[in-house]
Amino acid sequence: MNKFYGEVIIGPPGSGKSTYCNGRKQFLLCFGVRAIIINLDPGNENLPYDCDINISKLIKMKELMENDDLGPNGTIVKAYEYISKNYMWVIDNILPFMNEKVYFLFDLPGQIELVTHYDYTHNIFDHLTKNLNIHLCVVNLIECTCACDSTRFIQSCITSLICMLRLSLPQVNVMSKSDLLLKISHKLSFKIDYYTDVLNMSYLIDEIQSRNTKFKKLNKGICAVIENSSLVSFMLLDVENKELMLKLGLEIAKAIGNYTLYNHDVRNLVHTI
Repeated sequence: MNKFYGEVIIGPPGSGKSTYCNGRKQFLLCFGVRAIIINLDPGNENLPYDCDINISKLIKMKELMENDDLGPNGTIVKAYEYISKNYMWVIDNILPFMNEKVYFLFDLPGQIELVTHYDYTHNIFDHLTKNLNIHLCVVNLIECTCACDSTRFIQSCITSLICMLRLSLPQVNVMSKSDLLLKISHKLSFKIDYYTDVLNMSYLIDEIQSRNTKFKKLNKGICAVIENSSLVSFMLLDVENKELMLKLGLEIAKAIGNYTLYNHDVRNLVHTI
């Protein structure tokens, strides 16, 4: 059975997941690779791309919301419970594409609690990897503006770590919309490398303490967990920047062992796309 590769794109609302899927699909076309986008967000009705598989054909958010009298967040949790029980629908829709060489992009909802607090997302991809020969990498997007707020950045780091542990898949963490860095640079307490490399986090604690003395022990404990794991770091990404897209693509390829995806001279890749 042939090997297939793909990405599971997660991140909070507004982090650019759907935009990334669209840009990634176009980027892969430059290398002769057809990307199959699978929309796993039943609440996203305004997709910036033409998806090949749409979970909305399996379950309708509006109908579920009305029938069960639930709010938006409760509805998406209920929807994922249903999807996890009916994972064969996803598999059956993927199988027809496995007759050719393709690359899979799974676009997930922005409700990150579907990963951090529930097993549904893990179970769905556990079934996919066991039933299909697909090697997946999680691409975890957070907006680069989170670096402007030390508390928010710590939250993003611990959430990224939890996602890595919960999904049990290779993961690349990404600061999206890096084109905004020039506009927000004056709001950063440290240079951007400090945030991407997740260096000594005690400086963040001191910075927070100077503004707010509450929750110092909690923040200190969370930072200790992040530092002791040595697993969290971020890559910068601007979907319009070919070089950054290539660097991220190479990192993802390395994470899932897909060394044949970019069968070009890497030094000349940026100049040929």
